[in-house]
Amino acid sequence: MARLIQPNGEVTQVEPDSEDGSFTPDRLRELVGGWVEVLPTKTGHYLVCDEEGKLKGQQYNPLASLLGRPHEMVGNVLVCTGKELGE
Repeated sequence: MARLIQPNGEVTQVEPDSEDGSFTPDRLRELVGGWVEVLPTKTGHYLVCDEEGKLKGQQYNPLASLLGRPHEMVGNVLVCTGKELGE
């Protein structure tokens, strides 16, 4: 199950919206608030964020930044599996 991490530390479970158990590109853009950037983690999961989040001045996301090291994460960040991304 994917989890959406908001800058305020709130974590919400999010269900994929496709019948095959993956997220559609439109749903990913809706969740992160912009163009999608996907970053792999050392645990085999992926972080999905707005690739222009820093340019837009989105709020620093400390919890997601712990997962995204060495990347400083901002805005909403979705943590999901490759299958949920359609791999």
